[in-house]
Amino acid sequence: KCPNCKAGRSLVRKEHNSKLTVTYPTVVTQKSGKQKIVEEVATVDETQLGKRGYMTSLTAKKHIEVLWKNEGFFLCKLFSGMAVSGDTTFNPEMFFLNKLVVPPSRYRPVNFVGDQMFANGQTVNLQAVMKDALLIRKLLAFIAQEQSQPFQTENGDLKTMIDQPLESLDHSVLATIPGQTTADKLYNSWIRLQSHVNILFDSDMDKLISEKYPGVRQILEKKNGLFRKHMMGKRVDYAARSVICPDMYIQTNEIGIPMVFATRLTYPQPVTPWNVQELRQAVINGPNEHPGASMIINEDGSRTILSTTSQTQREAIAKQLLTPSTGAPKPGIKIVCRHIKNGDTLLLNRQPTL
Repeated sequence: KCPNCKAGRSLVRKEHNSKLTVTYPTVVTQKSGKQKIVEEVATVDETQLGKRGYMTSLTAKKHIEVLWKNEGFFLCKLFSGMAVSGDTTFNPEMFFLNKLVVPPSRYRPVNFVGDQMFANGQTVNLQAVMKDALLIRKLLAFIAQEQSQPFQTENGDLKTMIDQPLESLDHSVLATIPGQTTADKLYNSWIRLQSHVNILFDSDMDKLISEKYPGVRQILEKKNGLFRKHMMGKRVDYAARSVICPDMYIQTNEIGIPMVFATRLTYPQPVTPWNVQELRQAVINGPNEHPGASMIINEDGSRTILSTTSQTQREAIAKQLLTPSTGAPKPGIKIVCRHIKNGDTLLLNRQPTL
């Protein structure tokens, strides 16, 4: 029970990723001796007690608004991505989709098989959504005509009232929609619209429809996806690794490597007065701390391995980077084998398994 309103708990379930069903609480009867005490369930219509109904998206939106109003502080901590720039304001529209972004037709080319022409899979998915939306509008207008009520349509900020007689709905089309009454047909059309929108993004979300085309997720994911097969015109010949979602901090001509690689791979950089401060800090950091260094190549070619435990040794060597070594046969410069850093050129072998 709710500690505030004492209402019973309603069970909400998601079915086939296309609809929400709610099971309302039943009336609880307790026996106390010879008397029966009936507990009243608040905030629920008496005709709905113990029954199962369909929760529309508008109802779910209202529930989320009230939930955020009461538990907004906790939800901000639980879903930190909701708050933008520290702003605690919340808009439930982020969970609902009112408009679809349609890619240009040049990215949905027509497929030719022999002499036959077939529409692109994305185009077919978008057509299914448009047909469902148009059918729902016709059904709403038909129901409004039956009830002799004006039908209101909304397009952005423009609202028009349609109270004039509309052309009758094609009964052949009406017969193809499952349901006994017009309300049932409207309900089934609504569910089918949600299923087609799901297929547009991810065809695996709907397990009931057998004839469906790949969604946006299927176009991008796996080996034959857009990134792993067609990235930069090559597969992975010029990239160490390509995943379904590119890193926003890495450019298309860059790759990311693990930190364990960055501390093992080194680049021999000569010491000059312009970079001595940076190389001194790298020597002091040592082999285990990035950006650091692993060894020093002296003027005569001898190598000094930097200690991983003695910071005193590393600081002493760092102070003598510009000082010529004693006993050197000819003057030269020292070379610091520093860790690789951002911007270095790296040659990697091809990763076929990714």
